[in-house]
Amino acid sequence: MDKHVNDVYSMIPKELLGHLPSELFEKSSIKAAMRLLQTLIFMAAGIAFLFLLPWYLLPISWIWLGIVCLGLYAVADSCSRDSFFNEKNIPSWLNKIVGAACMMPLLIPFENFRLHNEFEQTAKPQQEQSDEDEADPLWFIASFKEWVSSNIYVEGKRSVVLNMVCVYVFAAIIFSLTIYFSGVAGLFKYYLGPLLTYHFMMSTVLKADEKNLKNKKASITNFPRLIEVLTNYVNHNNSYQIRFKWKKNNNQISDLLQYIPSYNLGEAKRLLREKFGNNLEKINAATFSWRSLLEHYDNIDWIMCVYLLGSVALSFYAIFACEYNWRTYLLCFLGYYIGGISITMGYHRLFAHRSYKAHWSIRSLLLIVGTSTFQGSVLQWSSDHRIHHQHTDTDKDPYNITKGFNYAHWGWLFVKDAARNELHDVDDLQQDPLVMFQHNHYKPLAVFLGYILPTLIAGYFWGDWKGGFLLGGVLSKTLLQHCTFFINSLAHSWGDANWSDKRTARDSHLVSYVTFGEGIHNFHHEFPHDYRNGVHYHHYDPGKWLIWLANQFGLTWDLKRVEEDNYTKGHLQMLQKKLDEEQEKLNVQKNRMNWGPSVESLPTISRRNVDKTMMIIDGVAHDCSTFASIHPGGETILKPFLGRDATRAFNGSVYNHSNNARNVLATL
Repeated sequence: MDKHVNDVYSMIPKELLGHLPSELFEKSSIKAAMRLLQTLIFMAAGIAFLFLLPWYLLPISWIWLGIVCLGLYAVADSCSRDSFFNEKNIPSWLNKIVGAACMMPLLIPFENFRLHNEFEQTAKPQQEQSDEDEADPLWFIASFKEWVSSNIYVEGKRSVVLNMVCVYVFAAIIFSLTIYFSGVAGLFKYYLGPLLTYHFMMSTVLKADEKNLKNKKASITNFPRLIEVLTNYVNHNNSYQIRFKWKKNNNQISDLLQYIPSYNLGEAKRLLREKFGNNLEKINAATFSWRSLLEHYDNIDWIMCVYLLGSVALSFYAIFACEYNWRTYLLCFLGYYIGGISITMGYHRLFAHRSYKAHWSIRSLLLIVGTSTFQGSVLQWSSDHRIHHQHTDTDKDPYNITKGFNYAHWGWLFVKDAARNELHDVDDLQQDPLVMFQHNHYKPLAVFLGYILPTLIAGYFWGDWKGGFLLGGVLSKTLLQHCTFFINSLAHSWGDANWSDKRTARDSHLVSYVTFGEGIHNFHHEFPHDYRNGVHYHHYDPGKWLIWLANQFGLTWDLKRVEEDNYTKGHLQMLQKKLDEEQEKLNVQKNRMNWGPSVESLPTISRRNVDKTMMIIDGVAHDCSTFASIHPGGETILKPFLGRDATRAFNGSVYNHSNNARNVLATL
């Protein structure tokens, strides 16, 4: 038994030692090489599938490659822990080279990853205490978020910087060559598609690990056999697929894979099952199965998830795949901009806030165009929005910004919420037959107005059927939706609190330009029933002007406006608060300075007691004994005024001294 195994045996709980043979704890370079070769063969097969399978079977290739990429990750993870090759016959630096090579296609800097693993290992006891933390509702993109953080955080080490440079050079070469030979569509087909699939698969594994971590009993993760082989029993950081929690060991978690190389893990699981059965009841354990993992997906609104993510992907595809036609792009812009105005002017101000009344023709027009934006019926939209205003920044707020920018932007739509399916405080809208007609027939109307109609217009009038659907339909709606989502995210996190700071809503002229005039959001949350969002004429707010213009023709009326005194008071209060805060900061800085003693605190002396080292200025005698030699004009110019009143000379008859000179004088 080698030194590694002896060291490992000293750390394993005694209860486990009697159940597994020592061979399982030994590293084997031959097994490691075979596992690496197997993963590369699986990877080559997946790449072959990409080239050979027809386009409609591409998802199968992506899923295969995404799962195999988990195997690459598992190899790299083992290499990062020096638990892959046996150092007795293979140099230890080979672990790092193989790990870096496996991480390269995943665009993950191996050195950052390795150092992070070391940190996690030392910080493990603290992490285990966070078992009760609330799960992230966007867990299915957790892998992508960790990838971003691994490329942003840079450890100040030479090896890390060199590794990151290699990753970025690799990415530049692969991206350039793929685009050159296959175009942007080819880049997505051959590289980005499998990579995104990998991240989704890895997020699934992370969710399994989270389940294991929170399980109060020991657990074995039972993925299907094929998945386990393809992924090399993939693991993540210090949370593994076989875990044991021992009551006799102060409830500390023992990670089996910490002691057993990944290529021996399958045999370890087999032996444990032979001894204890699938439930492992004799060692106080419970089974975590693949089926139980699927329970975590129940909380995801899959239709909304596929629609929102798919529309983004199709929008990027549309930009590069559709031939340029100015008419189609004009159609796209009109659908985007007119749809955005219908949301702010109609859904938001007319229906949700009742900030003005409108003729049936205006209401009908706003409902028709608003339906095309694919943002739900006005009844559901208004219900969510009224709850948002009633419970802003609380757990009852549907798009609560305190849960994170991404959650407020669109993450809340990815998660099922039974309360959101119910209508709240919309009895007034339910009395409107136009609103109820739209609500009852929303889905077919939205599909026709949002996607079929622009396709028909572009296809029939200038023959661009593809562009009509992808640009006039998909891209237009995607841009519009995310600009609207910015009202919930960007307008609650960026800008100034000009009217009140009790809520997160902020004012920003820049945000107004990307949210169809809804950027003066702090004003709106303070005065939600005002038909204006930008209260001043110079605020960009096209909806305000359109409502006012319709009012001139009698098509809108009863425009609600906050009295100028009311919002001016709030603005003045916030200005005063900001001034007070600035004054407090200034006072802190001033207190750090030496301003000299106050005149009131100085002792009184008679004129005859002023000696030749002093100078009188503005009735105060200043001691110039140490300053005369460093006077900017020289000591000679001061001598005639020593022991005398030099007020006139100091204030202009000789030289009108600067503010800095007066500050220096106050300290003498």
